[in-house]
Amino acid sequence: PMFFKIIFMYANGPLTFAILLWRNSFVFHDYEKMTSVYLHLFPCLLTYALRWHDKTDPELLYTQTDMGWSDLAGACAYYLLWQGLYYYKTEVKDKRKLDLNPKLITSLRWLSADRKNAMGRAVLKLCRALGIFGPTEEYDSTTLKTKMVFMTSQFFYTVFTFFPAPFLYRWQALHLAYIVFIFTMAV
Repeated sequence: PMFFKIIFMYANGPLTFAILLWRNSFVFHDYEKMTSVYLHLFPCLLTYALRWHDKTDPELLYTQTDMGWSDLAGACAYYLLWQGLYYYKTEVKDKRKLDLNPKLITSLRWLSADRKNAMGRAVLKLCRALGIFGPTEEYDSTTLKTKMVFMTSQFFYTVFTFFPAPFLYRWQALHLAYIVFIFTMAV
């Protein structure tokens, strides 16, 4: 049950919020955009179906337990584990390969190069105000500072987007309205 609730939080939190944040959209002739919407929206649809389909199905009883603070803590712990593994993969295991080929795109490379991204601009502005970055300094995906800012801001984004999940988990109508809203924004 706890693992399902953690997946529910990710599927209905950071993944679906990414549709709004990165302005994913249904552009039917654009394979990349359709793939992105599919990857970000379908986990939400799957958890909706599992959570609300048949509350009496004995194989799905694990979807009917209450969501509490321990589930949020579990989701945060899984995030920290994932972030550690991601950092190891990109900064230790594949560092040489990535350094030799700057055309290989990682999340950090893509986000630090995207000058139009609202969240990236907001984080940069905050970092400048706090003195972490200089007044004209930009992101540089090769520096430890940019990597730490990226990981920290991503952690805060993830935790922030977890907060609607308990409400969606409790009320089917709200969960459905949320899905319709996200779908409408993607259209």
